[in-house]
Amino acid sequence: MIKGYKIKEQPTEEIREFTKDISGIANNINQIARAVNTTRYIRDEDLEYIKNAISKFILEFQKKIYSRN
Repeated sequence: MIKGYKIKEQPTEEIREFTKDISGIANNINQIARAVNTTRYIRDEDLEYIKNAISKFILEFQKKIYSRN
């Protein structure tokens, strides 16, 4: 502790990469949501993007986490 503050460990490069990836996906989904709220319509390709982006992120995350052994 320094002056009452606990020093935190810096995130690893892997964590920074995951944070960047999930932030990008969240931003894209938010843009799609705004368009849907405006038009009351969602395009098939937007639904596919959401499903694929999230699935790909989860699979990549699991692959990296479980291959650490």
